[in-house]
Amino acid sequence: MKPYLDYEVFKPLKDLNYFKRIKIAFGTVQWTDEQDVSPETLYLESKEIHKNETVLNRLNANLEA
Repeated sequence: MKPYLDYEVFKPLKDLNYFKRIKIAFGTVQWTDEQDVSPETLYLESKEIHKNETVLNRLNANLEA
């Protein structure tokens, strides 16, 4: 997600509290202001999460970097 956060539509996602308001809609992820990421992008840009790592820890680390 990090490469997309500089685009105007995705800038609100830099706020971790807003980012956490994610929901599933139409086969992809979407936020309350209807920002979304295509399923193809999610698949192509996804990264493996290691056994002891949680999704939330990965999100926090990526947003803080």
